Amino acid sequence: MSNTAFFFRSTGILLVLAVVVCGFRGHAAEQTGTTDPLALYREAGASADQEGKIRLLASEYEKSARVRLQRIRNLSAQLKEASFEPELDEKKILGLQEEMNTLHTGLCMDRIKLMLSIRQVLEPEQRVKLVGLMKEKGLGATDTPR
Repeated sequence: MSNTAFFFRSTGILLVLAVVVCGFRGHAAEQTGTTDPLALYREAGASADQEGKIRLLASEYEKSARVRLQRIRNLSAQLKEASFEPELDEKKILGLQEEMNTLHTGLCMDRIKLMLSIRQVLEPEQRVKLVGLMKEKGLGATDTPR
């Protein structure tokens, strides 16, 4: 595989992963049969106050993720442009890819931190019920409703 093809492929995979891993709505909503990301929390007994806190946490996460995803898109465009040079600048290309990797890792870590923060909003018995519902519906950690 040529260097150019490798860069396009790795960049494409990274962007797809970022969208899949970090999207607010997705597989969990499909699995619960609703587009309401709070439906499962509500089913677990979350109060209106808890829902408000969860929405605020999710909103903060989305704002941060939106900025990072835009930066990843910009870096991807720069990487594409750099890969069309007759003489590849290895240092530049690797630097762009490294920055994209760092941003992606940050997105994933923030996603996990969001999940942990949301769980802390719930009471212990609600967490138990949530986990039971997740198991029942075949959801895993990356599918956790946001």
